[in-house]
Formats: sequence, structure tokens, C-alpha cells
Amino acid sequence: KMPSSTKLPLKDPTVFLPIEILAMLGICFPALSIYLCIITSFFSNADKIAHYSIPTCPHVKSGITPVSYTIATWAPQRQLWMIALLLHFPARTLLMMMIPQMWSACRLWRLA
Repeated sequence: KMPSSTKLPLKDPTVFLPIEILAMLGICFPALSIYLCIITSFFSNADKIAHYSIPTCPHVKSGITPVSYTIATWAPQRQLWMIALLLHFPARTLLMMMIPQMWSACRLWRLA
């Protein structure tokens, strides 16, 4: 019988991926994909961007479109954004499950 004050050994939260790589996938992947969506929108929709005007000021032309247009309106960027969300979702889910184990093992503070 084990005394009640003895802690059980902590299982390693992930055997196949360290938390640093998992955090990079969960946090940086969406940021990189939004930049990629914005850059590809300038190549694939250059004609729409050149004629884009602000709805409240129809005579004012803007060379930069809103980010919501690049990820919600135009087809190639919308698919790229959805794929990025689907790919980073497992990493975020694993991080959410690992944080209590990492916090109790006092290994999370070094990532902050």
C-alpha cells in the first residue's frame, strides 16, 4: 500500500511530440496561414483589389482589402484558411489537455 503523501509519477503528456512543437503548431500555424492568405489574394484577385473602394466613401480607392475579404469571400483563400483551421485544431486540443499535467509538473513556467 502506498502512503497518501506520495505522489504518483507523472506520465509524459506526449510521447510523439514535445510541447514546444505542439505550441508552435497550435499558435503560429494560423498566423502564418492568414499571412499566406493575404499574400495570395494579391496575386489571385489583383483586379478586384485594384478596384476595391470603401463602401462609405465610394470615390476613395484602397490598395489593401480587409482581412475578412481574404479569408471569407474569395474561394482559394477561403479553402486555405479552412484547411489551416482544421490542421491546427488537434494541436490546440492536445495543448488544452496537456496544460494541467504540465502545470502540475512545473514545466510550463519555462515556456512563458
